[in-house]
Amino acid sequence: MRDRFLFPLLLAAAALLVLSSPLLLAEPDEPDPIASVSVTKEKLEAKIAETEAASEPEEAEKKELLELYRKALVNLEAAVSDAQAEAEYSRIMETAPARIAVLREAVEDLQTRVPAGDLDAALSDPLAQLAQRLQKEKTDLAAARAQRSDAENRLAVLSARPSLIRQRLSLARKQQEELAVQLKSPPTEGEGPAFIQARQWELESRLEGLNAEIKKLDQE
Repeated sequence: MRDRFLFPLLLAAAALLVLSSPLLLAEPDEPDPIASVSVTKEKLEAKIAETEAASEPEEAEKKELLELYRKALVNLEAAVSDAQAEAEYSRIMETAPARIAVLREAVEDLQTRVPAGDLDAALSDPLAQLAQRLQKEKTDLAAARAQRSDAENRLAVLSARPSLIRQRLSLARKQQEELAVQLKSPPTEGEGPAFIQARQWELESRLEGLNAEIKKLDQE
């Protein structure tokens, strides 16, 4: 009887993959992300250590500098995470057709089976044994229904993703262009070299993060 419960789950899983396949194969409809610049995790970590150990500047200025460096570091770490997600989406693109084929075969196999063929029970069995078997089947059915409900909920979420992705891509590209302009703007008058560099790195890291996010969303 377990195979009967697997049938709706396999259908839901197949729907998830089939729904996502056209999105995975779609080409991005916007320009490639703007090239990022020179800040690196190693540079930021070195600068944080150097600033923490220095006796100057004043404590308030040091705190502000460290905050800028750490923000930049968080931005770069987010960029690495998005790059990993982009790679995972690429892997899914490559494996999805094979997974869909396996699910189709499993569904076709279940459709050819007799629903009551694997009940493993007969009218001649003791009543207590039949009652125990019935309880087990009810438990299996409840679990299968819960799994199907979860799959249907995931399907609903995935159905809404394309619209949300397009909205986020539009905003991210606008932010990307704004950051590119800020990076070309002259520094604030009277600001010291350390702050000029720290603010530049924070902007660069944000741009790096947006570049990675845009690539990830294009793949998704």
